[in-house]
Amino acid sequence: MTARHVPLAVMPVAAVLLVCGLTTRNPIAMYWDKLAAGEPVPSILKVTRHPVMWAVAHMAHYGDVVSIIFFAAFAVMAVAGMVAIDRRRSRLMGADWQAIAATTSTLPFAALLRGRTRPEFSEISVWRILGGVAL
Repeated sequence: MTARHVPLAVMPVAAVLLVCGLTTRNPIAMYWDKLAAGEPVPSILKVTRHPVMWAVAHMAHYGDVVSIIFFAAFAVMAVAGMVAIDRRRSRLMGADWQAIAATTSTLPFAALLRGRTRPEFSEISVWRILGGVAL
């Protein structure tokens, strides 16, 4: 696989993360304050706390300087946004944040690989995955 094939491999994953992130209740997103008492963390958040941010953080490979600067700026903004969101949620949610942070990770699949969580992919829904692939 050459470097020009990287976007072809990354885009379907980014699109699935985008669709899942925009259609799943997310206590970290600004439009949800917190999970109800005892409500489980949605499975897409067990993959990554910031699915939408990772969807826009990927960098396209076109080889020209303008494209690299353009997409790198998006990636830097997305990563900075993730850090800012995590800090704010930690401050606002306190102990509730600690419970979410214990079973999720900023880096996709890190909590899963470290054994801190076990996502139920059936909770993500086939229509979200198909929607991302169609996108």
